[in-house]
Amino acid sequence: MKAKTKATPKSESKRKTTPRAKAPVESISKGAEIKEGTTMAQEKTPPQTADPLEQEAVGLGNLAQIRDILFGAQIRDYEKRFTRLEERATQDMANLKEDTRNRLESLERYIKKEVESLSSRVKTEQADRTSDLKDLSRELKDLSSELEKKISILGGDPKQLELKL
Repeated sequence: MKAKTKATPKSESKRKTTPRAKAPVESISKGAEIKEGTTMAQEKTPPQTADPLEQEAVGLGNLAQIRDILFGAQIRDYEKRFTRLEERATQDMANLKEDTRNRLESLERYIKKEVESLSSRVKTEQADRTSDLKDLSRELKDLSSELEKKISILGGDPKQLELKL
C-alpha cells in the first residue's frame, strides 16, 4: 500500500518555519527613537494611562501640534493682522474721544457765551421796562393832577360836575 502523505502548500510551510525577527527601525522624525521590540505605530501612539483626562490632554496636544504644522504661518499672520487692527481701532477710538471732548468743550463755551448774552439782554430789557413803567406811572399822576386842576378852574368841585353831567 501506498503511504499517505499529507500535502501542505509551500507558502504555508514557509510561514510556519521562518519566524521573522523584529529589527530596530530607524525613526524618520527628529530626535525620536523607536525602542527595540516595538513597532513604529506603537511608538507614535501616546502611552496608555488610566486617566481618560490625561489621554484627552495628550490627544489635544498632538492635535495642536498638527494644527500648528498645517496652519501655523497663517495663524501667526492673522494674529499680526488682528493685533494691528486692534491697535488701529484703539488709536481711532482715542482720537475720536479726544475730538469729541474738544467739540464738547467748544460747544459748552459757545452755550455759556450765549446764555450770558441772553441773560444780559434780559436784565437790560427788564431794567428798561421798569424805568418805562416808572415814567408812565409818573406821567399818569401828572396828567391826573393836571386834570383835577383844570376841572377846579372850570367850575369848582369835580364831584358836582359829575352830578351835573
